[in-house]
Amino acid sequence: MSESNPVGAIIPVAPGRMRNLWYPQRKAEYMTDTQLRGMNMRELVVERDFTFIPKQSTDDQVLEDQGPETVISVEMKLLAPQQAAEILATLLPPQLDFYRSPISQPSESEKPRPSRSRFVSAAAAEFAAASESLAKPGPVAIYGSVSTADIAASIKAALAMDEEGARVVLGPEDVTIVSGKGDEDGGEADRIKNLGEFEIDVRVKGGEAIRRIIGLGKAIRLQERPNTISEDVRKFYQQVNKTQMATNVLSRKAGVIVGDDVLKLFNHAQAKKFAIPAINVTSSSTVVAALEAARDKKAPIILQMSQGGAAFFAGKGVPNGDQQASIAGAVAGAHYVRSIAPSYGIPVVLHTDHCAKKLLPWLDGMMEADEAYFKEHNEPLFSSHMIDLSEEEVDWNIETTAKYLKRAAPMKQWLEMEIGITGGEEDGVNNEDVDNNSLYTQPEDIYNIYHTLSAISPYFSIAAGFGNVHGVYKPGNVKLHPELLGKHQKYVKEKINAKEDKPVFLVFHGGSGSSKQEYKDAIGYGVVKVNLDTDLQYAYLTGIRDYVLKKKDYLMSAVGNPEGEDKPNKKYFDPRVWIREGEKTMSARVQEGLEDFNTAGQL
Repeated sequence: MSESNPVGAIIPVAPGRMRNLWYPQRKAEYMTDTQLRGMNMRELVVERDFTFIPKQSTDDQVLEDQGPETVISVEMKLLAPQQAAEILATLLPPQLDFYRSPISQPSESEKPRPSRSRFVSAAAAEFAAASESLAKPGPVAIYGSVSTADIAASIKAALAMDEEGARVVLGPEDVTIVSGKGDEDGGEADRIKNLGEFEIDVRVKGGEAIRRIIGLGKAIRLQERPNTISEDVRKFYQQVNKTQMATNVLSRKAGVIVGDDVLKLFNHAQAKKFAIPAINVTSSSTVVAALEAARDKKAPIILQMSQGGAAFFAGKGVPNGDQQASIAGAVAGAHYVRSIAPSYGIPVVLHTDHCAKKLLPWLDGMMEADEAYFKEHNEPLFSSHMIDLSEEEVDWNIETTAKYLKRAAPMKQWLEMEIGITGGEEDGVNNEDVDNNSLYTQPEDIYNIYHTLSAISPYFSIAAGFGNVHGVYKPGNVKLHPELLGKHQKYVKEKINAKEDKPVFLVFHGGSGSSKQEYKDAIGYGVVKVNLDTDLQYAYLTGIRDYVLKKKDYLMSAVGNPEGEDKPNKKYFDPRVWIREGEKTMSARVQEGLEDFNTAGQL
């Protein structure tokens, strides 16, 4: 606000003018994030003036403002060592630059060579050129030094730019100077005294060491130094802040997410190299077990219903000749998940599993419910569906999938399709006798699918066969080849001339019983979703089984147990007791999957 503009306006101002003229003269004020949010201007991109430091109050002023009885308490929840190390590895740039005056200056005849510095900036380039040109005569000593305390302070200042990073506890003792150019003459272990590049290890207590580079360059006069390094660093942290945690990229932080949020979540999963487990649910009890696990592990989750699971949700006594029970059960389950998921504070993708050709009426019924829900709420009831026509001819598979994607596209609804048969048996779909060659998808098919579907909508993923088999089998009987997924990504990238290495969102079916390394390899090739069913069915059983065996003598009659013939047994046979035991063991197995797929801690 100013005399010429009494109403006020938000405009970009050069930091120097704002700092030295407008703000001291009260012609303008700095805007805070809180103020911007209050004015519904969250999308406005504002660059912070890092050179501005507000005037500090004197101690007397602080005491006068607070009053004699005021006590300020600050509470900060410390991070677990593994979480702190992950945040540090994410936020810490590859190179940290420091500048000191050299004791001996290079002669005019020594021309710097082109830089290959990790930061693309004029100042960093000058540093690299100086350090390379001085390498031949030997180490160039500097006035003063760069100590581990200096490095720790620089790292903490950088971490403070991020809400999570500010919680990382780091001190000089956590920084170790390892080696690098310019240290041939030895020196003190906790400080650098020469120009050059040096390797350091940063290790938070209880975490793994993180290797970074310290660049120590010749100091440049302030008026000559380009203001580009801070700009590079600021942009780096702005980008990291947007993508560090999964919830940072989502407009809806908890409950069922749809449309662009699903796309953002899968993009984030590829970038962070994690996959989201898709849990087959058949009742409110299995829904609760999965949600509890994801909440406790601070992870997103996918809840999905198969055609048989949806019918069970409706009740086995409901006729299902025209898929009416499966449709009704899926819709009822979806409304239940939408109602309860926000209570767990995590993002949930609401999905339906395999829909073969004979089950297409089931998919049609659910999409009718989606379209009705969309008219009222501007989003579909389900986040996504899966159409599985892998047993059909490839061309018909792609053509029919494209038809359903066109129907889903106006709602921004995700569609998963399968190409290449997943062996074994699951939920009435039996592929135990298929030819092994059918278990492996070809790169040409993946490209054909991508080319066809991407012209319709970006909201799709592909379950490609790489030897997957439903069910649990003896180790060694199933030959998975996740490296084939890498070939698919490379083929599509070359065909469409993509910049990203993983242009396709891939899905891992038949995951139960696979090794952790197989999961890790598949996720590295762009898998964003891993189905878990058989292992969880057995896990749910074990809790109930063990309870019944342990309490058998209390479950043989309503009254009478080892404690007395007239003792009631209601507290033992109450379904809430033994069903809960199944939820606990299933939840524990889901948590294991969240760890295996690197999903834990991503929120």
